[in-house]
Amino acid sequence: MGVLHGSSVLYYAKGLQIKDVVAIAKGLAADRGMATPTIDVDCSNVCFKVGKNVQHLANFLMRWSDPGLCITPVCDNTIRPISKQATNKRKA
Repeated sequence: MGVLHGSSVLYYAKGLQIKDVVAIAKGLAADRGMATPTIDVDCSNVCFKVGKNVQHLANFLMRWSDPGLCITPVCDNTIRPISKQATNKRKA
């Protein structure tokens, strides 16, 4: 599922803290009958933002999983898929 004008999300989400996002995710998960909210994370995008270092990536993912989210890293191969939807088939 994509987000219309997704590249602008950071602009509109400015000021939110991790605890705010976790509360929103837990509310959405409860509405859908999920025990734990699950978020798929594109590791390529995260590395671009936090640095191309495994430790930085792991710290970022743990920072989001510590408050109770299930974080699923998604790793694309050296050849990116035509559609980002194809990325969901390569969950770690």
